[in-house]
Amino acid sequence: MKYIFLSISLFFLIISCGRSVETVTVESPPLEPITGPDTASGVTSPAEDDFIHLKIGETNNIESLDPLFAETNSELRITHLIYDGLAKLDESGNPEPALAKNWEVNRDSTRFTFNLRTDVFFHDVNSFSGGIGRKFTGSDVSFIFERMASILVPDFAAEMFNNIRGFNAYHNEQTFVKNAEKRVYDSIDGLDVQNDSTIVITLNQPSPDFLHKLTHPYASVYASESTTSINPPIQRPAGTGVFYYVTTDENRHILAVNNSYHGQKPDINRLDFISGLSESDLFELFVRNELDAVIEPSPSTITMVADSTGEITNSYADNYKLVQAPANSSYSLYYNESSNQESAINMFLSTLNTDNMFENPVLGSIEVHDLDTTNANEGNGGAITIAHTTHSSELYLINRVLKRAASLGFTAFLNASYAITDDVTISTRLFPNTTHILTWNTPLFILMQNNASGIQISHEPWNIDISQISVSEEI
Repeated sequence: MKYIFLSISLFFLIISCGRSVETVTVESPPLEPITGPDTASGVTSPAEDDFIHLKIGETNNIESLDPLFAETNSELRITHLIYDGLAKLDESGNPEPALAKNWEVNRDSTRFTFNLRTDVFFHDVNSFSGGIGRKFTGSDVSFIFERMASILVPDFAAEMFNNIRGFNAYHNEQTFVKNAEKRVYDSIDGLDVQNDSTIVITLNQPSPDFLHKLTHPYASVYASESTTSINPPIQRPAGTGVFYYVTTDENRHILAVNNSYHGQKPDINRLDFISGLSESDLFELFVRNELDAVIEPSPSTITMVADSTGEITNSYADNYKLVQAPANSSYSLYYNESSNQESAINMFLSTLNTDNMFENPVLGSIEVHDLDTTNANEGNGGAITIAHTTHSSELYLINRVLKRAASLGFTAFLNASYAITDDVTISTRLFPNTTHILTWNTPLFILMQNNASGIQISHEPWNIDISQISVSEEI
């Protein structure tokens, strides 16, 4: 087994605070012509003088625009803009209609009847005949839940919606009966498409939070024409959201506004998400005014630019602003029960002092979950192997925890694989036969140029809203 040694030392960005910073101009011409939905969807290419172009940096890599393959807040945010669900969050964080016009719920919250909008079309993509997006219907809702249960996609969404009647039976058959001809379930019993504009969802058990779950990007609605059973994930998104996908250019995902969107639209034309860069390279782009904002900057960046209250330091305040969003992020560590190191892990966690874990208290706090320490080793030390991750915040958490572990005589290695094997002790992802041992709750920040405002993330770290975006040519 190949391992990559994980250094306990932290690597911080070293950027000169005295560097001269130019004023960002968002109303720049596009880097390349925008081609996309034609006038049938109401989307046109604006004149160059009126073109408003917003560029957002994400610390973590955006590898997929398929909602069911999204693993990070960065991926969930961009899919949230491309797709709609039946419901969305209102200003108070409560579910309100999106693709559903309204709904009815029975007394014990087990039967939900959704009356759907009839004026919504999917984005124009080549997956459709003639490249023209078709109308959204109730069958599209049943399709996305059936796809959640497919063996070809991750189980994130399936775990969230397994309370739908017949979902587990359908999911288990898809998972364990490999010969499709031997499968007996061709649908999920709790999904009843009564007509194009009405669908009824029945649950096994009462679920007062079911509508809230429907606001999550995992419940995004997309056209079946954009999917394939041969080569998932989705390569060319066909959603109904406020932005449609144009193209990907290396580390840049390019979106354009959907002028036929049924809700409020931002006063911009093109939106770029830049990801997959190193922490220092992303910050360098921001310093050079090639990014208007960095969403959820890494803990190392926060430590560099913010004081202990979360306010931006004087060295950066003349050019940038740091906004704490009304949403938090959380990151977890899970113990692999198959690794047979429970005694050592319990000993380590029972002696782990989480006070002052971070140099800057604005980064949040760590909670160690209750453990049975009766079998904890009385000795010191041991080896901890951690499943691979490239997520900057997860790596920061691992480094902080292992710095304390080193004082207890532990050594640690980062595995070359994301997967859980018997010799992997800890993972940052939930796998079967894993136990949740530690959670880091941290505020979510947005680092912006001083002449930009209106990027909002509220209630959930993926719930991004740029309908109120405002930019100016000069600071």
